[in-house]
Amino acid sequence: MVTGKSTSKEAGGLAEMMNMTRQQLQAKFQPFQDVREETLWGGVSTIHLKLVPRGAATYKYAEIWVDGSGMPVQSKIVEKNDDATTIRLNNVERNARVSAGDFEIKFDADVKIIRS
Repeated sequence: MVTGKSTSKEAGGLAEMMNMTRQQLQAKFQPFQDVREETLWGGVSTIHLKLVPRGAATYKYAEIWVDGSGMPVQSKIVEKNDDATTIRLNNVERNARVSAGDFEIKFDADVKIIRS
């Protein structure tokens, strides 16, 4: 779920943040602030961290919620004008099998493919 005003750059930054290791987070942000246990909607137990960037950034701060297995399940970025974008991951399947057929594009019979 993405809420608030968002651009692809902001959303990409959130996705990037959710894939960072602890060491990468520590290098990019000041010491973690506002660390606490929190239960998200749906009963997901998490550790909530507030991340303030080191140096210049396009946003004020970010927040990330990590579940007991270390999986980031929610993140939020607050812009300098106080607009916020939140991404929440639900029903995550870890290491799900993906077949080559999942990437096949099936067109209706009336679709004409034009190659140039």
